[in-house]
This record gives sequence, structure tokens and C-alpha cells, in this order.
Amino acid sequence: MALLRSLCDASQLPRLQNLIGDCRVCIDAVTSLPVAILDHFVQQAADDPQRLAVLSPVAPQLQTLVHVLADDTLSADVCENPAAQIAQDICVRAARVLVRIDWPVDEESSTGELPTVTAFGHRANVLTVLAEHSQSCQVAAAGRFAEAGECREQLHQHVNAGGLIDTPTIGPARLSDLGCLVDNLMKQRTVLVQELSNIHYAYEGVLASLEQRGIRHGLICNDVDELRNHIALQLEHEQQCHEAQMSVKNCEEEVRMATQLVDTQLANFKDANSAVQQAVEESFHAEEAAVAASGREAELAETCHNAPAQLERFRLGFMK
Repeated sequence: MALLRSLCDASQLPRLQNLIGDCRVCIDAVTSLPVAILDHFVQQAADDPQRLAVLSPVAPQLQTLVHVLADDTLSADVCENPAAQIAQDICVRAARVLVRIDWPVDEESSTGELPTVTAFGHRANVLTVLAEHSQSCQVAAAGRFAEAGECREQLHQHVNAGGLIDTPTIGPARLSDLGCLVDNLMKQRTVLVQELSNIHYAYEGVLASLEQRGIRHGLICNDVDELRNHIALQLEHEQQCHEAQMSVKNCEEEVRMATQLVDTQLANFKDANSAVQQAVEESFHAEEAAVAASGREAELAETCHNAPAQLERFRLGFMK
């Protein structure tokens, strides 16, 4: 109630008026919020006319709301239209607020004059909205009452069909049998209670044993953690050894490849040395052949040089 009074105080009315806005332009969920607040406030402050009189500045906007929404909400099918339901709720709340604060003002009591036709029209519009809403609520209540009556009739038929309201037809012999059965059930209940007590004691013993095992389990867990740490360290050392072995294998592979390369280069060197020796021998033979050719050339040159003189001598001898 204190919160409603603070929201509907005279100092807060301008904010409510701004939230309601121009009802002839736009009506939405924001409009429904201040109207709902005002509706709850007037219901709580129905016995305080002074607090209700504070709401008079908001009354023209509420009257405009009722005037704008009355025709649409009364003619629309609100059951199938959510927007129409919201509009109808706003219209009904605004009409209830107007009735509580007695708007329009009773000119007849204040000035001694009869109210105008417009004022009567506004009041009639408000009462029409409330009457139509009341009638729709009565129709809905009548429908729910009819459904409840049908449900009651179905339940009554089920009760009659099951014979729940008929007089019991159990004979003395059957009652005696049922009494014996109840006695047996009581004995069984006593036995079961005893067994349940034994089970409870056994359960407590099991809990104590589990607690002791839990302590042992904690010690074992510590040992397992230490073993796990030791294994982790051992795995680290094994990993380092494995990496070293892989490095050694890589080095051995590199040495093997280098050895193969040296053997190959040595074989190439031997082949090259043989080729050089063969080339040297061929060069030596070529030089000897060149020297022999040079001597033969000198002889031929000398022969060519002496050939004219010998020819002349032969010619002279032949002529003689």
C-alpha cells in the first residue's frame, strides 16, 4: 500500500500522465501499466476520499481512454484477439477508476445546477463498459458453473456405478476372516519392525566399517599418489633416455651415411687416379709419336729441299 501511495502521490501524477500519453494516437502495453497502478490504488484507497481526489487531473485522459476503446472492445471478439483483450482490460480498469473518483465532478452538488448532457453521456459510457464487462464475466462464470455441474454429474455416476454409497454386505464369517488377516498382518508388522531395527543396527555397523575403510582408503590414496609421482618421474627419465637413444640412432645413421659417402668418394678418387695415369701414358705415347713424326717431317723436308738438285743432276746425266 505504501508503494501504491508513493506511485500515485500528487507529485508523481505528471509521470503517470506522461506514461498514459495521448490516448487518441497510441495505446499499448505502456498505457496499461499506469492504468493498472491507478486501478489497484483506488481499490485500496476506496475509504479515503481525499487520496482519491488527488487523482482528478488524470481523469480526462482516463475518460478519453474509455471513449476511444469502448466501441472497439464492445464489438470485438476478445477471446480470439489478444490485442483486443489488452484493450478491454485497459478500458475496464479506466472505467473502474473513474467510478471510484466520481468523474465527471458532480456539478449538481457543487453548483446547484444539473449536469450537462455531455457529462451524462460520459457517465453512461463508463457504466456501459462496466455493464458489458460484468455481463461477459457472468457469461464466463455461467460457463464454468455448467462445466462444474457436468463434472459433478459424472462423478455422481461414477460413485453410483462403483457402489461407494451402498450398505456393506460383508457377513460375520468374512469379518472374522478379515480380523484374522489383520492379526496376521499385525504380527508380520511386528516381525518387520524387528527386522528393520536389525537392519538399522547392521547399517550403523556398515557405516562404521565404511568409515574405517575410508581412513584406510585415505592412507592408500596417499601411497597411490606417491607411487603416481614416482612413476611420473620415472616416465620423465624414460622419456629422456628414449630421446637420447633416438639422438644416438640419428648420429649412427649420419655416420653410416658419411662412411658410405667417403667410400663412394674414395672409389671415385681411385677411378680418377687410374684415368689420370692412363692419360699420362697416352700423353707420353703421343709425345713419342710427335717426336717420330717430327723426325720424319725433317727427313721429308730435307728430301724436298734436295729433290730439285737431284732432279737437275738426273736430267743432265740423262741428256749425256
